[in-house]
Amino acid sequence: MPKFSYICRKSTGEKEAGVIEGPGQDDVVSQLQKKGLFVTSIIPFDVGKQDVTFTKDLSRVKKQFTHSGISSNDLVLFARQLAMLLGAGVSLLRSLDVISKQVDSKKLFGIIGQIRQDMEGGRTLRDSLAKCPDVFSPLWVNLVEIGEASGNLPNVLDKLAFYLEETASFQRKIISALVYPVILLF
Repeated sequence: MPKFSYICRKSTGEKEAGVIEGPGQDDVVSQLQKKGLFVTSIIPFDVGKQDVTFTKDLSRVKKQFTHSGISSNDLVLFARQLAMLLGAGVSLLRSLDVISKQVDSKKLFGIIGQIRQDMEGGRTLRDSLAKCPDVFSPLWVNLVEIGEASGNLPNVLDKLAFYLEETASFQRKIISALVYPVILLF
């Protein structure tokens, strides 16, 4: 019978994680719901291939934390710095220059340079970000467009940075909750 790794919430709000056997994913969800648990995540767990599956899952999760080789933390820092500089009255092009001199990631350095070049050519920040969809999500692009249109780009970037931090924190919690049942099986 197949095994499934799950994360649930009790009615008290406590998190519960574990591994359960069942004929199928829907049956396992029903079993957990009968116990009064709210299922937040369930993943098939193949014991015969657990090492390979676990490694593949970790590499897939790692890709979610990076955007084409740029970490979420670097993107948060980029948004925060840009928001602070723009809020202080520094021009957008000058802000990009300042940030590019401080960034550690070579890929982000190159992307900032590309954004700056596009903007010098007459593109908006939104259009420049849209040219890098593997780095800047549609959320980034659309929020920047709203910020530019409303004239409130620094505030929008600050809120975006906060959202990205919270999302990364939530992802880390989910990963640690999923890794725990796997460790118990070893």
